Amino acid sequence: MTHFGQIPLWKKAPFTRLIFPLMGGIITGKYSDIPMLPLLISGIALILLLFYFSMRRASVRFAHASISGVTVMLLVYLSGIALFNFHDIRKQQEWYGHSLHTSSVFMVRASSTAIEKPKSFKVEAQVISAFDGRCENTVKGKTIIYLAKDSNASRIRYGDILLIKNKLKEVENPASFSGFDYRNFLANQQIYHQAYLRGNEWAPAGRKQLTALEIVVNRSLSYINHIFETHLKDGQVTALARALLTGDRTELDKDLVQAYSNAGVVHIMAISGLHLGLIYLLLLKVAEIIPLLSRSKTAKAIVILGGIWFFAIMTGGSPSVMRAAVMFSGLHLGRLINRRVPTYNFWSASAFLLLIFKPLLLWNVGFQLSYMAVLGILVVQKPVYRWLEFNNKMVDYSWQLVSVSIAAQLFTLPFCIYYFHQFPMLFLVANLVAIPLASVGLWSAVILVLSAQIPLIPQLLGRVVSRIFEWLNDFIIYIDSFTFTVWGDIYFNLWESYMMGGIVLFILVWLMRKTTAALKAALVCCILFLSAQWFSPPYVPQNESEVTGKSIETPGTPASSAEIRTSNTPLRP
Repeated sequence: MTHFGQIPLWKKAPFTRLIFPLMGGIITGKYSDIPMLPLLISGIALILLLFYFSMRRASVRFAHASISGVTVMLLVYLSGIALFNFHDIRKQQEWYGHSLHTSSVFMVRASSTAIEKPKSFKVEAQVISAFDGRCENTVKGKTIIYLAKDSNASRIRYGDILLIKNKLKEVENPASFSGFDYRNFLANQQIYHQAYLRGNEWAPAGRKQLTALEIVVNRSLSYINHIFETHLKDGQVTALARALLTGDRTELDKDLVQAYSNAGVVHIMAISGLHLGLIYLLLLKVAEIIPLLSRSKTAKAIVILGGIWFFAIMTGGSPSVMRAAVMFSGLHLGRLINRRVPTYNFWSASAFLLLIFKPLLLWNVGFQLSYMAVLGILVVQKPVYRWLEFNNKMVDYSWQLVSVSIAAQLFTLPFCIYYFHQFPMLFLVANLVAIPLASVGLWSAVILVLSAQIPLIPQLLGRVVSRIFEWLNDFIIYIDSFTFTVWGDIYFNLWESYMMGGIVLFILVWLMRKTTAALKAALVCCILFLSAQWFSPPYVPQNESEVTGKSIETPGTPASSAEIRTSNTPLRP
């Protein structure tokens, strides 16, 4: 992990040095209130210091290389603070929250299609104007509105303009959902208010003029949905295919989603790096088959990278997908110019770029799980794979899949327990069957869409896709039927989660490096963890959802932990 040849990792992969001060600066920016002027002055001073060292002789620069390195890290740290301040909508004069007490009507633009809830329709929206009775003021910010079912809310689509009465209230944590900080969950998406509106408290006001890219994406999604509805007859099969290929999970049965979560394979339902990796492999194969593309590396790269990024944008651009898109793009460009760049550098570079554009992603659950899973695969997958050797290729391939699942699960374990209070006991068995089935199903669904205009082939592929996804759903439901499928009701606070992460990390280091120091560090973390458990008061379930394991859906909350886990916060505007 620490070396590539004789060159240390931190020199070979420079972004591994920059990502941590950037994250530290973003965290500092959230929990402090540092004005921009001191940050600007300090940043200029650091830049001048770097310029001063760059003008000195080579021997002087070499002797003070560590000072230059520290200066760069301090500059990145200050940039992280400034980035958070710049992106914090509450610190901007145009935020609609400053107009709540003076405005009677807001104009909003729907940034999602209306999603049906038990008692209302949920619409995520961008606030664009505020009316105070005399004039219209341009404002901005995101909000969530719940529209009564006695209205035409079901017809709302992405881009629709609505006029709403000022019924916006601060998001609160409902008593029936005490096990999850929903208010903080939305705050990390820059959403601080929501409203419940009856039919006479809102009105349609036209539609936003979509950009060329938005038109292409919307038409592509409509075409894919039409193909699936035509050739996949079963409702849950169609919903699963739509979730795998477009990221639309609105039609998925909640009990089925919870079954996938209990089995430890809910990541299959959320568009992630796994799906983009499968699309990347498919594009590579297609590019090799087509003569015009196979002869030109440049044309092949344009098609492959264009396909990757179009898929990422079409599916909503969740953090895990954008991470994978950046990493695959970097890897392919490296192959194009015949340069081998450490995968760790792509891992940290993709996180660095995403955090520059969206600093609040640092608190996004999907972002954290995605990057920790990839880090686990990079660090421990090969050592775990070497534990066992098999001569049979099929068994060896199966063990490779198991080693990937073990590596990803080890690094995401503290996060899963902290956020979702459960651990899937049969995740190895479930992933061993579910990932190959989902992979073949996704490839078949893509080929179905691409060949939909060819006679006879869509009918045949439709049956194949339907059968594969039926097998997948039946297998997951069977796994979920065991009483020991999931170990639930695990409640750790943040400090205990850190200590658990330390235990896992240092034990892995000890197994890989056989260093006594790592074993001692794991023992210290274990003692601290047990001490925290001993002195912490026992957790008492506060509602029926925490006693039975079933969620009680209330207005303004996700339906379940599985829904939270699969909501990757799309990056669409």
